[in-house]
Amino acid sequence: MLKTWINDEGQGVKTLALSGSLDTMAAPQLESEGISLISKGCKALVIDFSGLEFISSAGLRAVFIISQKIMQLNGKLVICGATGMVKKVLTMSGFDSFIPLKDTRAEAVAACSSLENKSDRQ
Repeated sequence: MLKTWINDEGQGVKTLALSGSLDTMAAPQLESEGISLISKGCKALVIDFSGLEFISSAGLRAVFIISQKIMQLNGKLVICGATGMVKKVLTMSGFDSFIPLKDTRAEAVAACSSLENKSDRQ
């Protein structure tokens, strides 16, 4: 079972925190919530994996779809808090080559905030 909650970090950054398992049954929930945030104008999104115990290929697909949607808008997606097997799956599947992985939420928010500050000046 996947539990999610959304936090407004300020400076246009939203965090989508996950707890539990991101499996075949839960992946559509993540995809829907991520795309909903993006469609409401979110261009800087942190997905917090610190409470995530498991990720399946369906979960990876949901993350990939969210990353593609936000990148189409010149936005940024950062993942934080991935540990153990979840982090290993992300790195072995190459997700760290196109989505920054940060250890803490603060680091991830800072990475997204720098994007928002740059886009505000342009």
